[in-house]
Amino acid sequence: MPTGVWIPLITPFKDGQVDLTSYRRLIEHTIACGVAALFPLGTTGEASTLDDDEADAIVATTVEVAAGRLPVFAGIGGNDTRKVIKTIRRLERFDFAGIVSVCPYYSRPSQDGMRQHFSAIADATDRQIVIYNIPYRTSVNLANDTLLRLAERRNIVGVKDSSGNIAQSLELLARKPAGFSVLTGEDPLYFTMLCNGADGGILAA
Repeated sequence: MPTGVWIPLITPFKDGQVDLTSYRRLIEHTIACGVAALFPLGTTGEASTLDDDEADAIVATTVEVAAGRLPVFAGIGGNDTRKVIKTIRRLERFDFAGIVSVCPYYSRPSQDGMRQHFSAIADATDRQIVIYNIPYRTSVNLANDTLLRLAERRNIVGVKDSSGNIAQSLELLARKPAGFSVLTGEDPLYFTMLCNGADGGILAA
């Protein structure tokens, strides 16, 4: 069950190229700080600007340096369900624990559309899945009712909650089932969420 403070890792660059030497040092520094999990290929890690080879190198390096000391959850999301599944299958040769997958952006699917999207992803992999709800970036909000239906699936294990709506977040904490993690993605709300039963946070700061 995902808990604690997770770090969305930045992707260092040097002369326009991914700087894996600096990235290795960053991972070691982050682990030494006592975080609970590593999160490469998030928005903080410039995932949307990396090509496939760069993304593969980031995941491979993260898994190698982590060396089983803590779990790695790779950011794999998008608004095309088939492409997300294709990316998961490409990266599954690496031994990471799970994925963080953002709600489909721009196309603004219905609640049922998002349920089908994440259900298809869950069917396509045995890895653990943390859903990332951040409506002020995606223009679509995953309602608690929809999320809790998805939480019934065995490998959808949690949510990175950046709903931006404290009432929605507190309701989710009150309703979440046993074994389903709520990790806040809102740094200023970290203490408030912990006091109300959150399991940790994925905190860029």
